Amino acid sequence: MRLDVPGLPETAGVIDFLSAPHVVGVHTPNGILMLIKGYLNVLVVEYHGFSGDEDEKETEAAYQSWLGTAFV
Repeated sequence: MRLDVPGLPETAGVIDFLSAPHVVGVHTPNGILMLIKGYLNVLVVEYHGFSGDEDEKETEAAYQSWLGTAFV
């Protein structure tokens, strides 16, 4: 799959874990992204980067911006 978050380089990912419709885990070359549907339809998003090349603040800001428009 392709992961295109504005403000970050486009990257390819592999869905490593799927428990439809509640949890999706995507493994990319730079980290792991988890999307978890919680109680009362709350969306919990976790990104665990394991590349020392990423700027943590820049990555966080890009994901927050993307989530603010993608899941409204």
